[in-house]
Amino acid sequence: YQGCKEFIPVAFIVSVAKGLSITLMDSGLNSKIAEGLGSVLEHVPAIGAMVMIFLVIALLTIFIPSSSGLAAAMFPMISSSVVQAGANTITMSGAVTTFAAGMGWTNLFTPTGMALPFCESAKISYADFIKGAWKQILIVLVAGLALMAGGCYVTSMF
Repeated sequence: YQGCKEFIPVAFIVSVAKGLSITLMDSGLNSKIAEGLGSVLEHVPAIGAMVMIFLVIALLTIFIPSSSGLAAAMFPMISSSVVQAGANTITMSGAVTTFAAGMGWTNLFTPTGMALPFCESAKISYADFIKGAWKQILIVLVAGLALMAGGCYVTSMF
């Protein structure tokens, strides 16, 4: 028991996310969400689609901190939306990159991410961490969005 007790919460989160994914697929709700998202994405440029996906993933990362759990719940809908939106918007690789960036950025500072373990090991409070790191977190956000926007631009050239 002692050897696996750290993995039990992760297994629980991944299981719940997979259950959510199955429920969404069996109920057909994922198709409705994907159609709605796809119809919105087909009317916005690639950079707008990237920002929308980034914000959705950043928000959902707070509630599903497991990357594999979030991927199991969201990738079917994101991929269907990107395919429906067509070639005028974000590419599939751009959507995957946006997923990773949104999740990585959110995990920098949310208590459900890596912030609390790092604060504990450094012996500082979470409030002090946020007070001292908010500028760097904002810089990472701006730099990440700029790099993804550059990727959208380069992709659209070919």
